[in-house]
Amino acid sequence: GGRKNLKRASEENSVTLERSHSIMQVADLRGSNLIEVMDSKRQKFLTIFPAKFQRSMWMKRG
Repeated sequence: GGRKNLKRASEENSVTLERSHSIMQVADLRGSNLIEVMDSKRQKFLTIFPAKFQRSMWMKRG
């Protein structure tokens, strides 16, 4: 299946972040494409997630 191959591909590829990029944790799903995220210093930000990616990713709080 397609989903199994996507999962396998995501596990095999390592990602190197640029200086201006960071990994965030989903703190709250505010509806449609608004997501509250938290950085490593526990500072929260409200972000807009592009609608074209909503069907290609699955997110949960925490």
